[in-house]
Amino acid sequence: MQFPDKFDSEKIRILLLGSYYPKHFRILKELKESLITKGFTNTFIGADLVKIQEKIPSKEKSAEILLKIRKYMLKSDFNIFVFFPEGKNESTIVELMSLVESNYFKGKEAKILLFLPKNYSSLMLEGLITIKKLIFFLYDNELDIYQKSFAYIKQNIINIID
Repeated sequence: MQFPDKFDSEKIRILLLGSYYPKHFRILKELKESLITKGFTNTFIGADLVKIQEKIPSKEKSAEILLKIRKYMLKSDFNIFVFFPEGKNESTIVELMSLVESNYFKGKEAKILLFLPKNYSSLMLEGLITIKKLIFFLYDNELDIYQKSFAYIKQNIINIID
């Protein structure tokens, strides 16, 4: 089995999801740049695709944002969810739930990758990982996220190429 060439990697659509707190958003942006540098030019953060104008959107706007993000998740070849040790991860959990509860999810577990900080505790998320048999990595630092994301995509890309 050979890793597909740059042309193929440019066709792969990768969506990164996580907290938009400044410290966390920086990590998502660096992960995006890391993957683009490695040839995955169709890598996006959810915020790249949905304009979020208010700091705290209304309920209607939040629902609209979730529906748009969900549309992009369904079209992506890989959805990478990054959870952070401090800060709120609720919206990331909601996005993940939206994806795994869709008909799209059945049989496509390899297209979803979660990153959890070591010692992260969320009973709701742990239950979801167990029930849906989601693939996750524990990380110590952001370098772990960058390296393991690329390695995982490289290992699993063959499963999604037509």
